[in-house]
Amino acid sequence: YSPAVAPETAIPLYLRALALCDPEDGPEAGSGFLSATTVRAHVRCCFGNFLVARVGNAAGAEEAFRGVLDDEPLHATAAFNLGVLLERRARAARGTDGPAYERDRKGAAAMYRRALKAEPHHMSALVNLAALLQEDGWDVA
Repeated sequence: YSPAVAPETAIPLYLRALALCDPEDGPEAGSGFLSATTVRAHVRCCFGNFLVARVGNAAGAEEAFRGVLDDEPLHATAAFNLGVLLERRARAARGTDGPAYERDRKGAAAMYRRALKAEPHHMSALVNLAALLQEDGWDVA
């Protein structure tokens, strides 16, 4: 067991990890098995999760996930995580901001579909998409 790393310590470490796997350094910048772009995508997803879970920085997390998807449009983890973030934001806007609620719900569904396109057996994306569709009146049973 190790205690959680404080944000002021973790953020520079994430940024250093991202710098170490700069895709401009070529495939040799990643591990022997993964390209630098793939390693960077995984680090960015972890950083996004850290930002939202430990720091409460949803905007920073969204930027991290969207950055991964800009580089790898079918990155299932980034698409799923962005879907969860958009769904949470939609639920927070429910009843107070109709346009934001609809935009973010549609965005969440689109991200879950993208995750499923990348990984058809991504069970979490499938369950979350089914729940959204069921809330909209679809028979998903």
